[in-house]
Amino acid sequence: NGESDWSDVWVFETGVSSYVSSPPAQSSSVELRIAPQPARDLVLVSLSRIRGAEVRVVLCDALGRTIEEQRAHTTDRGVFQFSVTGLPSGLYLIRATDGGTAAMARVIVAH
Repeated sequence: NGESDWSDVWVFETGVSSYVSSPPAQSSSVELRIAPQPARDLVLVSLSRIRGAEVRVVLCDALGRTIEEQRAHTTDRGVFQFSVTGLPSGLYLIRATDGGTAAMARVIVAH
C-alpha cells in the first residue's frame, strides 16, 4: 500500500553535534542540516542542493508563525545562523526555499 513506519526526518549523530536533515521530496532540491540538536544559544542551518538564485530560510514556532527570516543569493552562502537565546524551550521549525522548492526540519530549543 506504499505506507511506511519510517520518519520523514533523518537524525545524524557525529562526535561533535547532532544533525537533522529532511530528505528531499521528489520535487524538492533543497537539503538542510541543523546543528546542534538540541540548540541552546544558536542554530546553524547548512543548505545543499540549492538550485534557485535566492534562498529564503525561516525559523518558525510550532504553529508555523515566522520568528525570523533570512535571505541570501546562493553565491553568497549556504550557511545561516539563528539566535535562540530569547526563545522559550520547545519545538521549532526551519523552512528553506530556493524559488519554488522547499525543505523543512524540526529543531529543539532547550535552555
